[in-house]
Amino acid sequence: MAADGGVRALNTARASERTLPLLAPSNRLALVLGAIVLIGGFGDGIGFALAFLTGQRSPWVFLLPVLVIPILLYLLVRGPRAIRDQDKLLLLFFAALSGVILLVEWRVVGDFYLLGLGQLLVYVLVLITLRALFKSAPAWLDGAFRRSLLPIHFFLCAYVILAYVTLHALCVDLSILNALTGTGARGSDYYGFRPSGFSREPQWTAIALAASYTGVHYLIPARRVLAFVALLAASAAVGSATGMVFVLAVVVGFVFRQLRDIRRETLAFRSTPRGCAHSALDVRRC
Repeated sequence: MAADGGVRALNTARASERTLPLLAPSNRLALVLGAIVLIGGFGDGIGFALAFLTGQRSPWVFLLPVLVIPILLYLLVRGPRAIRDQDKLLLLFFAALSGVILLVEWRVVGDFYLLGLGQLLVYVLVLITLRALFKSAPAWLDGAFRRSLLPIHFFLCAYVILAYVTLHALCVDLSILNALTGTGARGSDYYGFRPSGFSREPQWTAIALAASYTGVHYLIPARRVLAFVALLAASAAVGSATGMVFVLAVVVGFVFRQLRDIRRETLAFRSTPRGCAHSALDVRRC
């Protein structure tokens, strides 16, 4: 009875989510968080376009604030509860290590790209901070992140497919870098012309698609099939070996899981005492 009540409560919660108005607070939060993740996590095409247009040497001048400012605001509001004590120690250790690296570079090398190395260290620090924040995330933040993942994945896939279709049908490359600056990735004699979508180049697009699908795969398992179909179509449009290897890895993993489940079902059936129902679901009742 308790299990039936839990299932009914879960179904009621899902139904209420489906009937929420578009501008409900939870949906607004998912939209804002999704925009931050999309630009800060997958917006290297925008970053390189802005760097080209403004003469900057690195796109992270524009992308890091998209991540850092919301993180600082969140830490200010949540206070000490935002990060666990062991994660605070890890952050302090990495900050100290970064200082040692900069000091060694300054003393030993002397002439090095300080801004580039500093941006790299800050970027790694941001990744560690994000991991720490989500390990202690409240329910509203966890829910907003999960709701934003699937639209982000579909957007990245749809953008690549649209760029591929317009490229071959209209000879127009709508990839973000080319659309903003006219300096998108050029074709080669071996690969031909491949769209880069929302990223700077096709290889980075394949990595972005793999990352967004991985998030959907683990955090929204009910949408794995739709997400994989979109991933497959977008990977075919990009034509990147990185994307094809990732798709193959997903397929191989699925096959191995199916074989493992079949083996478990077989072992459960063989161990079922006579007179019991011949179903893996009913084995526990015998």
